[in-house]
Amino acid sequence: MNKQPEIQDVGPEIQEAQAKAKVCRDNYEGIEEMREAGETYLPKNPRETDKDYNLRLGLTDYFPALQHAVHAYIGKPLGSPIVVDGAPGEVEATLDNVDLAGNDLDMWARQSLTCGIVDGVTFAVADYPVVPAGSTLAQERALGARPYLVHVPLENVVDIHYAMVGGAQKVVHFRYKECASVQDGRWGSKKVERIRVLEPGLVEVWEAQQGVDGKTTWVLLADLSGPVSVPEVPVAKFSAMNEDEPPLTELAWLNVRHWQSKSEQNHILHVARVPLLAADEDTRQDQTAAIEIGVKGLITGFTGLKYVEIEGKAIEAGRTDIMDTEDRMRRVAGQMLVTESGQKSATEAALEGGEGSSQLRAWVGNFQSFLNECLRLLALWVGQKEGGHSHVDMEWDEVQVGADLITALSTMREKGQVPSEVLFFNMQKANMIPPDMDFEEFQARLDMEGPQALPGVTPFKKVAAGA
Repeated sequence: MNKQPEIQDVGPEIQEAQAKAKVCRDNYEGIEEMREAGETYLPKNPRETDKDYNLRLGLTDYFPALQHAVHAYIGKPLGSPIVVDGAPGEVEATLDNVDLAGNDLDMWARQSLTCGIVDGVTFAVADYPVVPAGSTLAQERALGARPYLVHVPLENVVDIHYAMVGGAQKVVHFRYKECASVQDGRWGSKKVERIRVLEPGLVEVWEAQQGVDGKTTWVLLADLSGPVSVPEVPVAKFSAMNEDEPPLTELAWLNVRHWQSKSEQNHILHVARVPLLAADEDTRQDQTAAIEIGVKGLITGFTGLKYVEIEGKAIEAGRTDIMDTEDRMRRVAGQMLVTESGQKSATEAALEGGEGSSQLRAWVGNFQSFLNECLRLLALWVGQKEGGHSHVDMEWDEVQVGADLITALSTMREKGQVPSEVLFFNMQKANMIPPDMDFEEFQARLDMEGPQALPGVTPFKKVAAGA
């Protein structure tokens, strides 16, 4: 007999999305999460003891490439305040504290966009405080009741169902986990797990409670549940890509490869720094006896004693592997910012002035639509059909991505993977070459002066207006 689904059971589509997002989420959370994952990302070597493995795991440092890339991406569209126009007064009044937790729309949007890029998909719920039944609008305002937004990251979603309503696909069921703090006795408080269920015109809140037998049961909280005035499920969904795929999966696995390679390099460096004492032959009568080595010890019974050191080839190979992985991570991260014009390659688009749309610009366009839907849902709670329109900064210079891309392009040029014109164009966009210098002059200067160190620039720095 098939087990009937229960309220806490995560739906199959959400399970799949959470599984796909895990490597990106773990990398974004950083070193503690990577260490907690243990052998998932850092396998144990054959015959390696738990003690030795845990020591290696604890000593391996972590380079947060994915985290740095996400912060750089977020800084471009959200480097300027979000502009909202056409919003009803009741909606506009919520934007300075849009989540009732002290975050204005810009801060709330930063968190939501970050989760959307890391996980591939994220959600928002427009909610309204519980007010006494039969309250008038004036009474609700006197209580300070007004709509607000709740960000629901993918990891908190339990399930979502869709159906055709009025010729369009609409959300008809959404439930998610939340954590509430409740009073525990006269002085204390405790955290309780709840699941909030949203359906058209209905909200239910269920709480996990321990029974006398020690088993967890889910109890409906009647005082927090009941019909609501909004006739639809007030949830908005942001997908960075149309397929709900995490867009940074390739970068995440490269980050894992870097973590593994760095661990191996640290281990071989530790071994290489301690010379090994070797002998050609053990002539002792008792070859199982302990060997004392030290400034006060005398080693006897061995012939051909000598110290052996590891050759540097393995160390250099490890160093090269780390550098190559870092180079690939820079290229993958930079690809999200390179523009494409129509069906032209990124190289052609760069040569023609960067007109077109980058992957980041596509993500931000989807996010702006998500914010507009959030505004509409806020407006529904106050009896308005329109919530206004948000305007996210889309005027950043997409080709200007700073030193990381320049470094990657320089390496690619040395390997013959891109033409010199691409490097020249991006260096000019990064203000590393005078804007009036053409490619022929640039090449002639290189031929005359020979190799020169490139001046540093701040990675992903946005050019100020009028600069």
